[in-house]
Amino acid sequence: MKELNLKELFKKAQVRGQRRRWAFFNSSNKGQTLTEFLFVVVLLVFLVLAHTQLSLSYVLANVIHYATFMAARAEAVQPESGALYLEEMIGTPTASKLPMVHFAQPAGNSFVVPEGNSLRLNVGYQLLSYIPLWGQASQALLKLKSSSPVLYEPSAFDVLAGGGVLDNE
Repeated sequence: MKELNLKELFKKAQVRGQRRRWAFFNSSNKGQTLTEFLFVVVLLVFLVLAHTQLSLSYVLANVIHYATFMAARAEAVQPESGALYLEEMIGTPTASKLPMVHFAQPAGNSFVVPEGNSLRLNVGYQLLSYIPLWGQASQALLKLKSSSPVLYEPSAFDVLAGGGVLDNE
């Protein structure tokens, strides 16, 4: 039996390890890593862009809802001032101040509509969505509506004329 010293054993093991490494890189799995990387990167880019789109849509919807609420308050204090407030905050149906939003022309050129015994301020708008979550890709415009009640408070003259008492006297 031939005795091998430690140096020769180490050298043989090192050569065997190098052969295995080179065999792995020269095998049929050569493009698997790149393919998996591309699948994951494409999925990640889609998820980041979808999150960005949904975040923008959420913020724009909140801005429009807040503008509708504040316009209803302005309308309650001074009639016919709600439309001016909306124009300052979000623009007009022909010239929107918000990106990706198109406002619908109100019926009768007034955002305030009667609903039962009260009035409501309604703003219809279309929001452009680059990622259609349902339906076909051609239906990328989401038709939405923001509504807020217009609550008029009676004036001091109306309260006193009706026999009421003002609570700040």
